[in-house]
Amino acid sequence: EIFLDRISPLKNNLGAILYQLPPSLKCDPDLLESFLKNIPSGVDQVIEFRNKSWLIPEIFSILRKSKIAYCIVSMPDFPELIEITSQISYIRFHGREILYGSSYSDDELLKWAKLIKSFSQRRVERVYVYFNNDYNAYAVFNALRLQEILRDLFR
Repeated sequence: EIFLDRISPLKNNLGAILYQLPPSLKCDPDLLESFLKNIPSGVDQVIEFRNKSWLIPEIFSILRKSKIAYCIVSMPDFPELIEITSQISYIRFHGREILYGSSYSDDELLKWAKLIKSFSQRRVERVYVYFNNDYNAYAVFNALRLQEILRDLFR
């Protein structure tokens, strides 16, 4: 609550708050439920799992019940699992081949753009996209290219 109070002047420009769990933290549904009960409401919230053990139906059910978005992740050695658990979607591109160090091709970005467009049929109101493949400024170029592709798809 203190955090949200301090950032309240940004409210009109605030996107989603992302909680990223460490790769060492294995699945613990009770811990997740306890955590989610203690986070404040009133802002879009997203959780990013870095350990594959969390990617089970029980966890997605908990997120849906709590209206917390599952962070869809594109990164090496991690499933690109598409799960919608709230009215928002949040996608993080960390680099598909090399973590933080690989660019996405136009074909890959087109695939993602079509997926993002399809989210509206699944009652998703907002989609946040974050590129974290920052080596050689890939993130900037990929974000601009995805924006162009999405503009073309939504015409």
